[in-house]
Amino acid sequence: MKRKAMVIVGVLVVIGGAIALRNSDGGYEVECHPWRNDYLGRFEQREGPGAASSVVFGRDRIVNGAGRSTGVVHQADGAGTWHVTEDNLVEWTIDGLNVLDTGAQVPWQPSYVAVSVECDNRGRVTRITGNGTDTAPFPSHFDFIRVDDE
Repeated sequence: MKRKAMVIVGVLVVIGGAIALRNSDGGYEVECHPWRNDYLGRFEQREGPGAASSVVFGRDRIVNGAGRSTGVVHQADGAGTWHVTEDNLVEWTIDGLNVLDTGAQVPWQPSYVAVSVECDNRGRVTRITGNGTDTAPFPSHFDFIRVDDE
């Protein structure tokens, strides 16, 4: 009886250890592998003048973007393409339209380059920060957080 209890406790310890190891990064720096589609999904900027702006990286290298400003109403929407650089960072360009608070529509053609990314313990990209060329009032610096998968 005592032996049976010891075996059960041992099995539970092994299972608990396996679960803990699977859920940890093992003490190593997590690597992002964008070639495994780790960028796919929707990201949003939560702070700054472009708060509520978003970008969706889709399959076939299609990107959809929406620029939303706080304060003065600007709504820009467009689509374009994205790719991963040799440094495993993402770049994208969008061709769209910016509707100003006056109702006027002007071209919106931003381009962005990530300078750093963060990943979860599976290597999936969860945060993208970088710089770009955009039109006011949208910021040239961005900090996008993953909100869902594609």
